[in-house]
Amino acid sequence: MKNSSEAEYLLKRNINTTYSNTLKPLLNGFLTGQYYALLRYCISFCDARLLQSLNNNNDPNRNNMLNFFKMANIQVLKKDLLCGATYTTASFGVFEILTNKLRATNNGKPLSLYQEACCGLVSGATAATVWQPLKLASLRNDPQSFSYRNVFGNLYHIVRNEGALALWKGSGLYMGTLMAANMGMLASYNRSLSYLMEKKRLHKSDAQLSASIISGFFYAAFSHPCIYVKVVKDYVQMKCGSPKKDAYMKIPRYISGILTPHSGFDFYTGFVHYFKRSVVFCVVQWWIFETIRSTDQEKRSG
Repeated sequence: MKNSSEAEYLLKRNINTTYSNTLKPLLNGFLTGQYYALLRYCISFCDARLLQSLNNNNDPNRNNMLNFFKMANIQVLKKDLLCGATYTTASFGVFEILTNKLRATNNGKPLSLYQEACCGLVSGATAATVWQPLKLASLRNDPQSFSYRNVFGNLYHIVRNEGALALWKGSGLYMGTLMAANMGMLASYNRSLSYLMEKKRLHKSDAQLSASIISGFFYAAFSHPCIYVKVVKDYVQMKCGSPKKDAYMKIPRYISGILTPHSGFDFYTGFVHYFKRSVVFCVVQWWIFETIRSTDQEKRSG
């Protein structure tokens, strides 16, 4: 009887450890993506209500415009929920899983910048790999009639007609952008948070806000050069045409378009506008994620 009770205790302990170390981070990432999508939809819905109150009630096209605006927001909400169920889940979840495993191997010591950067890069690669097929399938959907059934139907037809590798064909720069963005956002947050709380003695909420702003800066700084390269690539392809047999002829012009005498500054053309959008995205995402984690910790302690 004693051996059976010990076996049951070890089994429950392993189940709880697996849940807290593997499933719980993925669940937190999933909830973060879903709440972020719902928050964006609520803000858009409030904008529609405000537009309705400001417009002239005698305008015959007012109701049609508002209905179109609401339906468009519903389609965006569906895409954001799908993105939150895949990209955000893999991004935040995989990063927390990897950092927890590294902390265990470090014997409680804090992670180095190199380790956190590698965790961010791996989580970004995982998230980009998972999200890219769904993004490709959603692009082949009718934007006015977006549905999950059509997305997964498109996935099936792409794999059947073009092969499984077609899901990631031509997505190298896009996936590289996501990997760089995730590495900058995820690797900078925890280090900034610990520095602001331990060295600068900031309150936890103030430190989280400041760390999320820093995270948004590195999100934009790491991903903006990849966006610039993609813009140059698209421009060269548009100017040179797109026959596959002459694809190698674009390479010199493509490289010359990137490696200009002042290319170091060109990589960050329009960075301020992109930084503003990135900061809002990171601040809201980290606020939701930290709220979910703190709520879970309060439940455990209570």
